[in-house]
Amino acid sequence: MSSVLKQHDAVQEVYIKKLKLEAEGTPVTVTFERDYNEKSGIVSFEVKNTFFPDIRFEFTNMFDAIRDKQLKNKLLFAAQTNQSRVLIEALDYKLQEYADEYDTDFMSSVSNDVKDTIERELKKAIAKATGVDKTALTSASVFRKDIPMDELGFVEMIMSIEEMLSIEFDDDNLEGDISYGRLLKQVVQMKIEN
Repeated sequence: MSSVLKQHDAVQEVYIKKLKLEAEGTPVTVTFERDYNEKSGIVSFEVKNTFFPDIRFEFTNMFDAIRDKQLKNKLLFAAQTNQSRVLIEALDYKLQEYADEYDTDFMSSVSNDVKDTIERELKKAIAKATGVDKTALTSASVFRKDIPMDELGFVEMIMSIEEMLSIEFDDDNLEGDISYGRLLKQVVQMKIEN
């Protein structure tokens, strides 16, 4: 994978990441490009020297784009054949696998002191917002299932965490089953990036 930072005529920085991988035995190059002054960016795909139509949507970095369901849905919409759809499903699987590996590498690269400090703050915020005992929170605990709360309670907890930790979640990252471990990883990433 390569990363490039270039300048436009207006001296604006552009985020570019290229990822080369193989899906269904086919080499694929995925390029993520976004001007730092814009909310949306472009994701382009090259398969065997053939380009899929560019996909434009909002993302901050490559991993946000990979995790966003819009990317796969827009690709599937653009697919002309069943063979293309099979390739896109395989490509999505490979991209998710890549992002999962990054998540593991990222969390192992953060010092234990930093993780522990952030985790204490997060547990305190969750306990204050929900009344849940801090010791009941494990990496595998899923909010709304293992940690009882309704949708409104979950939203109120997220707002409380945002306020107490001075962060802001992307709503797309809070869809589906959210475990405490997944939430912690997101908070650690946000706190380190800020």
